[in-house]
Amino acid sequence: MEQLQLGVDETNSLTLDQQSPEPVKVNPALISQRKAMYGDNFSGIAEAWGEYLNDHITGVDVAHMMALMKQVRIDATTDLINAETKVTGDPEYIASLNNSLTDSKTDQANYLWIATNWDKYSEL
Repeated sequence: MEQLQLGVDETNSLTLDQQSPEPVKVNPALISQRKAMYGDNFSGIAEAWGEYLNDHITGVDVAHMMALMKQVRIDATTDLINAETKVTGDPEYIASLNNSLTDSKTDQANYLWIATNWDKYSEL
């Protein structure tokens, strides 16, 4: 899989070059809110994955890998939307898939923001 590239502008909008060109807005305040609710799970996940893999994994690595997981989900959802449009065209199902796609793109952008702004994330 090709490594994801990230383009950030001054408004915290991210463009992911493997997706459509429209930017995905990152909201560091929302990331901070989720961190307050759920804690900094990246470090814990890194420790668990590191033990499992018998290797050193960092929170930055976890954030990148979560973004890759989201890319796989984005690709699969896009394929489902394309197939469903051709087969039945069920508007409710397609709308549901589009909502899922939007959520996955937002999550991916947030994970990439965390991975590329670890110091800022740590301060939230």
